Amino acid sequence: MARQLIYHTLVMDLDVIGYYAGVLANYGAHLGQNKPLCDYDATPYPWGSTFGCLGTLMADAELVEEVPLGSTDRLAFIFRSGGRLAAVTYATNTSYNDLHWRPAARELKGVTLACPAGSVEVRDMYWNEVPGLKWSRGRLRLDLDEEPLFIFNKRLSPAAFADLFRKAGVAPVPLALSFNPVTDGAGRVNLRLAVANNSGRDQAGVKVDLRPSAGVPLRHSPLSIAGLWLAPRLVEVGTIRAGETAVVEVPTAYEARLPLEMGYLRGVVTAAGGAEYAGEDYLWLLPAPVAAAAPKADGDLAEWEGRPAAWLAYQRHFNFSYRWEQFLEGEENFGYPSYTLDGRVAFWAAWDKENLYLAARCDDDQPLAGPGEKVRVRLAVAGGRERWLELVPGPTGRLSAALDGKGLAGAGMKLEAQAVKLEAAVPWRELGLAAPAAGQVLTFDLFWTDLDREQGKLYSGTMHWAGGSRTGGRLILAR
Repeated sequence: MARQLIYHTLVMDLDVIGYYAGVLANYGAHLGQNKPLCDYDATPYPWGSTFGCLGTLMADAELVEEVPLGSTDRLAFIFRSGGRLAAVTYATNTSYNDLHWRPAARELKGVTLACPAGSVEVRDMYWNEVPGLKWSRGRLRLDLDEEPLFIFNKRLSPAAFADLFRKAGVAPVPLALSFNPVTDGAGRVNLRLAVANNSGRDQAGVKVDLRPSAGVPLRHSPLSIAGLWLAPRLVEVGTIRAGETAVVEVPTAYEARLPLEMGYLRGVVTAAGGAEYAGEDYLWLLPAPVAAAAPKADGDLAEWEGRPAAWLAYQRHFNFSYRWEQFLEGEENFGYPSYTLDGRVAFWAAWDKENLYLAARCDDDQPLAGPGEKVRVRLAVAGGRERWLELVPGPTGRLSAALDGKGLAGAGMKLEAQAVKLEAAVPWRELGLAAPAAGQVLTFDLFWTDLDREQGKLYSGTMHWAGGSRTGGRLILAR
């Protein structure tokens, strides 16, 4: 309830908070999805007290900005209330907010803020002063959990106060788990598990549990919604020396001919002595089969549309309980309310020895409603630098294509009543790959900026494909 109220008052900036957070009394029935704040006999529930307390405290709060919490994927919301500058954060305050979903990591130990002693005051989620704060060498140390923690500014400038969170130090996870798709010599896709030992001492008996939660006595539950291609198993890793990383490859049943989107994975790392840590990621995989013949970059997608496409569309809209990380800009214009932006993109990839071929169909009821509509693609070969392909369609049917600002000749478009169709051929030499081969994996993501006009006003928004991924999407050169 506390996190929901913070989200409603700051992110959504709702005028009438109570309507969305719960009904005051039960009236003999639980109706809809609202949580009643009182039991049948009018006894307040615990979340009812939180609603009344925090809702009152945050009633006049106005969001100033949201800033990253150091190098983590967490956020801090900076706001003003009663003339004071303050911030709120918690261990699960990620940019892909879902109040019905508990992420794997629910604690952040050893968060440090560089500020002089007494320059800020720290309060709990009911704004009671937190006792026993410790400053050391000009740094305040905090341990975050799922309960919101408020930090009030006392004598820092607004810029210095925001920098506290942008430059926050965070202790590394003692046993950190990451996932990475790779291919073997036969072209099959394996999942590479990397466990980094940041604990400062050797860890024996390390295991990664990928089994479902039923019957597994763990505080964190392993979970996969990546489909049946990943068999549940307990992976033996063994001993990992302090400061080292162990890597284990797990075979999968994934067929590199179908896109895999938003494949959530959570594994639990355990070690002798009872240590337990969870790691998670979203997998986004785009297969690129060998092109039988080089596609002509003219915007005619007949040679593409018979194949399974990857999709960029807002499956979870920006509303009172969700904020999905696929939204980058103008997220309030997608979904309910107001359905102002309603487009989607289907896209494909293929390759041969000379080029990487990309095609996209941008479905839109108002194609090219204003300047600024474009598709951007992030590409990187293994060991290479990140490259950006930008495709800007024009109302006359001319496509402006550039790779890192350098014009690209092999590109074309076709403008239709409710779609813009794009094609591009990117030479491998421009990507720094001399000898492409089946099984190679590239970093890949696609971004689309859409503009629509409603009631005389122009609205814009940007989405990207590989939302929630810590490592980015992947493009696999298939056979």
